[in-house]
Amino acid sequence: MFGCATRRLRRHLGLKEAIEKVFLGASWQRCRVHLPRNALARVPKARAQMVAAAIKTIFVQPDTEHIHRQLAEVAGTLRPQFPDVAEQLELAEESSQAV
Repeated sequence: MFGCATRRLRRHLGLKEAIEKVFLGASWQRCRVHLPRNALARVPKARAQMVAAAIKTIFVQPDTEHIHRQLAEVAGTLRPQFPDVAEQLELAEESSQAV
């Protein structure tokens, strides 16, 4: 990963602070495994496949602008049935420069 400015780790504030101090210019990125897994823990199994598919669309976007736009779209779509999941997605976006 030479030259890579992104480090993927589970959310841990001590690690986040250390990364920011040691790896200047590095961004915080939510793990592509743990974000959907944590979201699906809040969804009935009967709806998990639909929610997982919606969340996956966030990670296949070509650039940051599209990622943020898609995240807002997915959060808005899920909010009526799964407000906790929508909030979790929005918090993940706020706590990172790259989702």
